[in-house]
Amino acid sequence: MFRKWHIRWRNKKSAKRLGWKPEWFGAINFDNHLIKRIKRFQKKYNLKSDGICDTLTYRILVFKRRRFMKKIKAKEN
Repeated sequence: MFRKWHIRWRNKKSAKRLGWKPEWFGAINFDNHLIKRIKRFQKKYNLKSDGICDTLTYRILVFKRRRFMKKIKAKEN
C-alpha cells in the first residue's frame, strides 16, 4: 500500500503527463480530498481503488466527461 504523500506525488505526475486537473474529480488541490474522490470514482466503475489516477482511470474519466458535455450541448439546442 502506498503512503498518502506517494499517492499525491503520483497524481501530480499523472496530471502533468495526461493533462487532467483535480477539478475534474471535484477537488481543488492534490490532497487527501482528491485521493478520496478518485477512490470513489474508481469504485463506481469497478477499477482498482488505490486513489491514483492512472491511464485507465483517466480514459474512463475523459469518456464520461465527453458524454456529459454532449448531453449539455444537446439540451442547449
